Amino acid sequence: VQKFLAGGGAGLTAVLCTYPLDLARARMALLMEQGAKEMPSMLGTVREVWREGGLRALYSGAGVSMTGAAIYCGLKFASYDASK
Repeated sequence: VQKFLAGGGAGLTAVLCTYPLDLARARMALLMEQGAKEMPSMLGTVREVWREGGLRALYSGAGVSMTGAAIYCGLKFASYDASK
């Protein structure tokens, strides 16, 4: 149980740190697909999302990713420890 919780915490931390960048990447890909003439930078995209909705906008939808990462990393840590 301890290894599962440690893995879950690691997964949550990873998503917490990278989710805004993943959101920006997805928005930039959508802009490219829509034929945007100018591409904003990654930082520019994050700033735009921040201006539109603040912290809540940067992490909208993160709950699903955090749940999946916590379960995946928790199981990975626990199964690795059990298999040693």
